[in-house]
Order: sequence, then C-alpha cells, then structure tokens
Amino acid sequence: MGTREIIILADAASLIGGADKVAIVTSVELAKRGHNVTLLTAMGPPDTMLEGLENLTVVCLNQPEVDQAESRWKGFQTQLWNKEAMSSFASILKRTDQRNVVIHAHCYLKLLSSGVIEQALDSGLPFLMTMHDYGIACPNRLFYHQPEKAICHRKPMGASCLSTNCLKAAPYRKAGMVYRFWVQEHRAKIRERLKHVAFVSEFSQRILDPFLPKTCNQYVMQNPVDPQKEERVDVTANQVFTYVGRLVPEKDPVTLAIAARIANVPVTFVGEGPERVEILRENPKAEITGWVRPEQVHEKLRESRAFVIPSVWYECSPLVTVEALSHGLPVICSNTNASQESVEDGVTGFHFEAGNAESLAEKLTEMNSNDVADSMSQATYTRFWDDPPSTDRHINELEQLYEKVISTY
Repeated sequence: MGTREIIILADAASLIGGADKVAIVTSVELAKRGHNVTLLTAMGPPDTMLEGLENLTVVCLNQPEVDQAESRWKGFQTQLWNKEAMSSFASILKRTDQRNVVIHAHCYLKLLSSGVIEQALDSGLPFLMTMHDYGIACPNRLFYHQPEKAICHRKPMGASCLSTNCLKAAPYRKAGMVYRFWVQEHRAKIRERLKHVAFVSEFSQRILDPFLPKTCNQYVMQNPVDPQKEERVDVTANQVFTYVGRLVPEKDPVTLAIAARIANVPVTFVGEGPERVEILRENPKAEITGWVRPEQVHEKLRESRAFVIPSVWYECSPLVTVEALSHGLPVICSNTNASQESVEDGVTGFHFEAGNAESLAEKLTEMNSNDVADSMSQATYTRFWDDPPSTDRHINELEQLYEKVISTY
C-alpha cells in the first residue's frame, strides 16, 4: 500500500472505551508507517500516545459528554447533530488530497454525531465503518433489555421497542436514544448508504447481517492487541476464578457470584459498578477489587485458575479474553458473547448457558480438577502462541482493506 491520506473518526481522543482505543492505536500505527493521518474526535483530553508523531494530526474539540455539559439539553442537541464537529470535518476535507484518501469511522453516537457520518457519505470519498457495537440497528446499541435482564428480540423502532423502557433509567433517556436513532436512520440515512463495514468478530457480524443492505461489503477484523509472551501460568497452583470488567447487569457478574457459591470456589471480581451490592449479597466471600491499574489486572489473571466471562448480552469482542488466553488461562464463557469463538468447548475452556448459575457452577466444578485445568491450560497456551494476534498484523490487514475499499470508488 502506498502512502495514503487517512481520516479517522471517533468520539474520544482518550482511552474511554474499547472503540476509542482502537481508533487511537490505529491512528498512531498508521502514522508510524508514513501515512498522513488525521484523527477527529469530540471528547478529550488527547491521550499522550498521540503526541509528537510527524504524520499525525489530532483534531480534538474537547467537548463534554451530554451529562457533563453546562446544559443537558444543549449537550443532547450536540449529540444529535454536532455542528462544531461537522465544521471541523469540512475543514479537514478541504485540505485533504481527495484523490488519495480513505475515511474510517469507529464510533460517533456518543458525541461526534450522525451529522459527521452524513458528511462523509455525502463526500463520495472511500468510506469504511467499523461496527464496535450494535448502534447501527438498535437504539440502545446493545440489543439488551436491562430491567428484564435479557437479550432483546424486539424489532428495533417497532411498536414493542418504542413502548418499553429497556434501560434502568428514567424513560426520557430511552426517548433520547430513540430520537438519536431516528436522526441516524432517517435524517442522515446512514445504514442504507453503507458500502463497506468491518466487524470485530464473526459473532457480531452474524447478529448485524440481517439489518444491513444486501449490497454492503462486509469484513471481519480482530481488534489490535499486543499480548506479551510470558511463561504459562501454573493454574494448578491457583484456586481463584477471576472476572474482569464493569459490574453491570448485561455482563452478569451476579450469576458468577451465585455459581461460585454453589461450586464452593473462590471468586474475584476486578472492576466496579452497580451490581457490587448484589454480588456480595449472593456471595459474601467474593472479593471485589474495584478498578485497578492494568499491571494489577495482569497480576490478578496470573493468580487465577481460569477466567470467566458470563455476559448475557451480545458482547462483540472482549479484549480481556485475549489477555487471559495469552497466559494459558482456560476461559469459561457464556454462549451469548464473542469469546466463544476463541474458546473450544471442553478443550481450551467451557461454554455455558448464559444466565444459568447451575450451568456455570458445573463448569467451575469441572475446572476445579487439576487434571482438567492443567490439560486445558496447556492447550490454550499452545494454540494461542502458535498464531498470536498483534497490532502489526492488524495494521497489515487494515492497509489491505483500505485498498479494497478505495478500489470500489
């Protein structure tokens, strides 16, 4: 691939979420390869890794999130149609060599807004969107009903969808999401105009495929990760089962707490969130560390017998699963998240029925056997390092994908 002009769109210039992190990392790595990269973001401050790169221009508007805006209504209007971001994007397009450019959108619904994506589509320039969640098809971006604690199969924007509050929040928040989705769908008409989309897992591709135009070209690209190779964890020396992430209903840490109590095994939750109280109510012996530094997460994983990911929503591409596998940790995952693509049931870990504490408890009990745990750990470590993921490989694939996209315009 020759040197290109690359415009990357993301909500934040800091490591607020997984999608923003991918946008930042790819911006940095593409610039290091000599491409002229412009990263447009709404929220700041910019991460330090974005500083001092010759071929990278960061345009960060330093706008507050909706709930932190001086006026919540004004913040919501910005989220719907961000005029400042649109003005900045127009300026970027004017100074770009449009014969040699590709535009890559990662995330925009939190603040960058559908207005910027409409501009990108209107420009007629090569455009790729990565689907980090389900926001292109679902108003709350998760296909998950929080009060029901279940995956939502309602028709998006249908009568049943519009008449239910799928959030554990005031109804006006659901109304705001519905309006934001209407703007995306009917004012900007984004979904029907997409020509090229990338998914972070085959799992999320299967979920979204029915909602995309038949003419849309689809690709799968694993998120960039660079695990460091260390000696395999001796899982037989460890007893604790570990969870890492937000303690929220859709990630279902409570089912793990119950299952660990039933199986009588120790469990550690690395993270924080509203389910803390319920976790400790169901399992007073559970350890909750709160948020810790990345190196401490690393240490907690290496002190574990297995990593458990019990999500009951369609989690697209959990990155902590990759780190766990790199240590040779068997993974016990629910059947409703993309981790199952990386875990061979009965060989490198177990799958269990999402939301079923008895089903999970059975797997915890089986993993409590040293023979089972050690065999799975060896298989996990060998398979992972036979073909490890890397940021370098991701960028190689991304450059090839950009060429495919450009060739169709």
